[in-house]
Amino acid sequence: MSIKTVKCFIAVISAIAFLSASFLPGQSAAQDQSPIKIGGLAILSGPLSGYGKTGPMGAELAVKEINAKGGILGRKVEYIVRDDEAKPDTGVRQARRLILEDKVNFLIGVTSSAVLLAVMEIAKENKTILVGTDAATARATGEKCNKYFFRTSNNAAQDSRSAAFIMAEKPYKKWAVIAPDYEYGHSMWDNFIGTLKKLKPDVEVVAEAWPKLNAEDYSPYITQVLQAQPEAVFSALWSAGNINFVKQAKPHGFFDKIQLFAIGAGLMYEVVKTLGNEIPFDKYWGSSRYFPFAEDKLIPDTPKNREFIEAYKAAYGDYPEYLAEETYAGIYFIKAMVEKAGSLDVEALIKAGEGLSFEAPEGTKYIRPEDHQVVEDVVWGRLGPSKKYPFPALVEYVIVPGSKATPPVEETGCKMQ
Repeated sequence: MSIKTVKCFIAVISAIAFLSASFLPGQSAAQDQSPIKIGGLAILSGPLSGYGKTGPMGAELAVKEINAKGGILGRKVEYIVRDDEAKPDTGVRQARRLILEDKVNFLIGVTSSAVLLAVMEIAKENKTILVGTDAATARATGEKCNKYFFRTSNNAAQDSRSAAFIMAEKPYKKWAVIAPDYEYGHSMWDNFIGTLKKLKPDVEVVAEAWPKLNAEDYSPYITQVLQAQPEAVFSALWSAGNINFVKQAKPHGFFDKIQLFAIGAGLMYEVVKTLGNEIPFDKYWGSSRYFPFAEDKLIPDTPKNREFIEAYKAAYGDYPEYLAEETYAGIYFIKAMVEKAGSLDVEALIKAGEGLSFEAPEGTKYIRPEDHQVVEDVVWGRLGPSKKYPFPALVEYVIVPGSKATPPVEETGCKMQ
């Protein structure tokens, strides 16, 4: 072999090595300057769209902040959002479109629990990490858990378990439930009443009312509950459903006789702002994933929380809904996960996400390695007229630590795969 031939051979080998390195899966994110794509799924049409659009608003605010500071590992972030219409078949179709056509690196969002369970299968099938920021079914990080799904918001078990600890200290023994008749409503109630009965065995369930999601007429259910004469009612109605129920229940004298515990959406900003002083303050306790507006201070009263609220108000001219904060936090979880992994290799990202703690406006969020469920505090409280905000604020509240609100891993049914 001549010297010229040897030089040509070495040049060809070098070129092949260079090209191979450029296209190896799991290459360093720092070597690639293309945007990191995050695909959002949200309710952008129909009666829940007013609330649904706040998730993308939070995501876009986070992406704007991250890009202004140089992106993630030097790469810009691109957020693409699709309307899942709160329907599982639409959610599946849009998730496939985001993964296969838009070539996103991550999926984020999803409000409906039914949609989430369907989309989780698509994410798993395509080995794409899905970050859940709203849908609360406990099954997603329980019996249906898989390694491609992380949840950075509370699930039904945490919300309900925290409620049970608080309600067990109260005198009520005769309970009723009103909740939307689908995965979310049943998951909330099952977790709540199961825990409450363990803590207080003499509790009695006297009525169960299951209207469909987004029902407009609650009068038959109000009558059913009143006839059963409960002392307290557990409500998992949310958004417009919770607003309509409270407005329709008041003329029946519902709140003259019964204490309402509205989980999840009870302190939803949309609900509090819309109902205003129509809220029966003495007979209404609620919770939310994020409602920091107490009359005495922010919850938590941290610089990060204050900065987020001011940035959101500056961008959109309103206070943030919990979904905006949760999706904002979800984007920052992705940032922390990528920076810890140092690449977009999916297996490295999964390893980086497990056990990760990060700061969000609502406080520290810790991702439990065994089931990928966030562990964080849960706030329950009672509202009253406010001199500080243009809507009612918390005048009495209880903060249940995340370690107490979160069921042990062995009770979740999760077998991570």
